[in-house]
Amino acid sequence: MVGDESFLLALNATEHSLYAAETAWFLAKRTGAKVVPFHVVDTHGALHFFGPGKAGLTGSGVLVRAYEQLCDSLANIAEKITESYEARARGCGVAGDMLVGEGDPAEEILKRGGAHSLIVVGYGAPQLVSGSSAPGVRFSVADRIAHHCSRPLLLVRRPLSAVSEVTAVVSINHVNEIWLKNCLSMAQQLRVPFTISLLPPGQGDSSPSSFVKQLQDSDHALGQVKVRVLRPEEVASNFGQEFSFEEKAHVSQVLPVLPTIQQREGRTTLQGAGPTDFLAAINFDCVMLWPEEFVDAAFPWTGARAAMA
Repeated sequence: MVGDESFLLALNATEHSLYAAETAWFLAKRTGAKVVPFHVVDTHGALHFFGPGKAGLTGSGVLVRAYEQLCDSLANIAEKITESYEARARGCGVAGDMLVGEGDPAEEILKRGGAHSLIVVGYGAPQLVSGSSAPGVRFSVADRIAHHCSRPLLLVRRPLSAVSEVTAVVSINHVNEIWLKNCLSMAQQLRVPFTISLLPPGQGDSSPSSFVKQLQDSDHALGQVKVRVLRPEEVASNFGQEFSFEEKAHVSQVLPVLPTIQQREGRTTLQGAGPTDFLAAINFDCVMLWPEEFVDAAFPWTGARAAMA
């Protein structure tokens, strides 16, 4: 289990970052974890804004001064973010001083995230950027983190102020009992029901009944979990939650958890797609990507080891 039982909250100036902060505060109060806010001054992006190579039509001095001015402006924004966050956090009764770094935001967040049990990031409309961790490919900062994060990662599109259910979204042909017990333990810590949502089976896939039997044979607690099979059209409708406009507030309380696995090119879902491709095909308010090999706790006092004790 990670020693300090803390969430790394990655922040920038966007509204989705504010949603991530509100969600992290809610979860911290519910679980007793510490929130560690972190903002990265994007000096990497500032440098690449001017393009590679030597100065041509202008002298290098003009570009150097422009780069320094841009970095100064980004530092000023960091100060404003710090002031705003710390004031809002105090108002919500959440402690924690802002940490500020500089460099490539995705890479710095991934480095620092290794010391925390959960990373929380706002996830808005794609903002195309490039980076050394994904050469030749353009992703948002949040997408790049999702492709390489070895810790549980909570992506927030809209704030989560309550959780009514945790559901593990898995393939019918893949049963990882330890990973599922981690999800079950998290639901227990949040004091909400835990369910399993099976992605639509393809031709030649196992039957839902065989999946349930395998659960029952492997673990008594998992054998008691409600299992449902999603229809293809439901995957794009908030994981099978049919709702009218008036009911949407309740549906947003469902927290889906998806397993990821490490491949040579980065993390993928069990369907073989990258997290970005999968997330683009579904509708969600918040979603947690939980690496299958991560067997410690995302929240204090949870995790397969504690559940099996």
